[in-house]
Amino acid sequence: MNYEEARRSIEKLTKDINHYNQTFFQEGKSLITDYEFDLLVQQLAKLEKTFPALKKKDSPTQKIGESPSKHFPTVTHRFPMSSLSNTYEEAEIQQFINRVQKLIPSATIAFVCELKLDGVAISLHYHQGILQRLVTRGDGTCGDDITANQSLIQNIPVRIDRANLPEDFYIRGEIVMPFKSFQKLNDHYATKGKLSLANPRNGTSGLLRRKEVDEAIKDLQPLTFSPYSIAAEPIIKSTQEKSLMQLKKWGFDLLSHPQYCDDLEDVISYIGDWEKKKTKLPLAIDGIVVKVNDLSQQAILGTTAKSPRWAVAYKYQPVAAETVLEDVIYQVGRTGVIVPVAQLQPVQLAGTIVKRATLHNQSEIKRLGICRGDHVYIEKGGDIIPKITKVNIKKRKKEATAIQFIQVCPACCTPLIQHPGEAHYYCTNEGFCTPQLKNQLIHFVSRNAMNITFLGAQTIGLLFDQNLVRRPADLYLLTQEKIAALPGFKEKSTHNLLRSLASSKRMPFDKVLFALGIRHVGVTVAEKLAHYFGDIDQLMSAPMEKLLVIREVGDKIAHSLICYFREENNRKHIQKLRTIGLSFTASKKETASYELAGKRFVVSGIFDGYSREDIYQYIQSKGGSIVSAVSKKVDFLLLGREPGPTKLAKASALKVPTISLASLQKGVEEGVIPYSTTID
Repeated sequence: MNYEEARRSIEKLTKDINHYNQTFFQEGKSLITDYEFDLLVQQLAKLEKTFPALKKKDSPTQKIGESPSKHFPTVTHRFPMSSLSNTYEEAEIQQFINRVQKLIPSATIAFVCELKLDGVAISLHYHQGILQRLVTRGDGTCGDDITANQSLIQNIPVRIDRANLPEDFYIRGEIVMPFKSFQKLNDHYATKGKLSLANPRNGTSGLLRRKEVDEAIKDLQPLTFSPYSIAAEPIIKSTQEKSLMQLKKWGFDLLSHPQYCDDLEDVISYIGDWEKKKTKLPLAIDGIVVKVNDLSQQAILGTTAKSPRWAVAYKYQPVAAETVLEDVIYQVGRTGVIVPVAQLQPVQLAGTIVKRATLHNQSEIKRLGICRGDHVYIEKGGDIIPKITKVNIKKRKKEATAIQFIQVCPACCTPLIQHPGEAHYYCTNEGFCTPQLKNQLIHFVSRNAMNITFLGAQTIGLLFDQNLVRRPADLYLLTQEKIAALPGFKEKSTHNLLRSLASSKRMPFDKVLFALGIRHVGVTVAEKLAHYFGDIDQLMSAPMEKLLVIREVGDKIAHSLICYFREENNRKHIQKLRTIGLSFTASKKETASYELAGKRFVVSGIFDGYSREDIYQYIQSKGGSIVSAVSKKVDFLLLGREPGPTKLAKASALKVPTISLASLQKGVEEGVIPYSTTID
């Protein structure tokens, strides 16, 4: 390659890498895999080394992450957050260890290996043991202050009560989305007709960078935090291993499975062990981080402009395969949503035979530009969910035609509709479309709904096909004779099913309400509705403005409820279920008082005799909700002793009322919520 060819290649690589960085860090979308991205960076670095005159100061090879966004306040890191150099070759781990030993020739060097969690790096700032803010890595020097989204994260201690803490210290770690949360979030998006998340890391990045997050998503607390270092002056512990143990004592969850390693053999063994076990983890990893254990040795080794010399990331190569797209079929969900599914030539991937992969919706089909007969690359998202990543255009046949999304329901031929602002298409024939009716039954008996065991999808299908069941009320009309006549049902299994049906009649109102399968009404919303209205009659007659009093209920959910209860068939079915004995009235315990319904609180300060969790639980039990940051949408700033001066100043500037805990409790008892600046 000559100089001019190198210049053009470097310009194109720089442009592409910057585009992929911008899309991921600012929009939370990965347009290519990590492996493909790393190869582009490596290619650029190789060209810059060969043609040093073409290397620019702002080259992506010299940058850490991405500049802070414009959507959050920018914070300068007290201790810079560097980025790890990475490799896909075990031989380069040997080279890394050789370099370390060469730089400190007279010392005995040990290592700590940790799982490289696939998420978003952040820094937690603690002052006098109290959490002050959460900041993304950004460009390593400055990051985004995302403290307002702390409520999305389930396991960050807000206070560390320990003696001899430094005045200020910083805990670095990774925010990740466990697979269970990933699935729950996609289920939530599906009920709202929104695009599914491509993978947990994209979901994590996207959520943390949102200015406004739905209360229902906050209730899910889909994110979790795992620390990997402490930054403070002077240092708190002398080794990486001891630092991690200290973090564990402080109440942090170590999800990275750290292990002390004496030498290369131990390191390679750790890498090999976790390559076999990584698919059994509850969250995604993309490799292993190898660190020099002694922190004084880390200081001697120092850092380059971008990465520490005392650590390296070994990344597992993505598990991928190439196969042929034979066809696209369309599945119908219980709410009528149409989901395209790729039918593939069977191919082995990560120890399993893959025959299908989700295509999410029409937009994903257009993005991929797929045709029947295409050779496609598939990977397992988070090593679990098969997905098509791209098409091998070179193998496309000349006569291939693009996949066209269907216009009518594949089951009942009803014309499909697309609701404004939603990505999915729907079949509206909810009362007669067979897949919808079957899926409504499957939803009704599910664990989070009526929890009717011994009724799987296969048995539901059998009951439906034999005209024994059409709607949930029919389940309770099943007799011993009808069940025993089903294939595979003997005396014991028949008895178990009848007993499970009988016990389901004791399920509380909120579970029954969720089991009805009303569009957009998830577990949390059903619970709030049941607690607030108390019984189905009050809910069915509630006008739009009364539904909207509940914080979790927006226009879309309220409209869905009104439309559902307006249908005569739905009202008749509810009456049947009530006659059968299902509970449509909340118990006294369930109907928690809702004096704070619709009120948003920011909590600041110390409350003698109460933990922060006690305060949150009290407010939420009265119908209120907790937010992290003061804004115009906040109703009250609840003050304890030594409240945060920043929150006080902002509340004053925005004229947000302040209230003490004693005043709030008295107001709840008397049914009148005052406000004051009195501090308990």
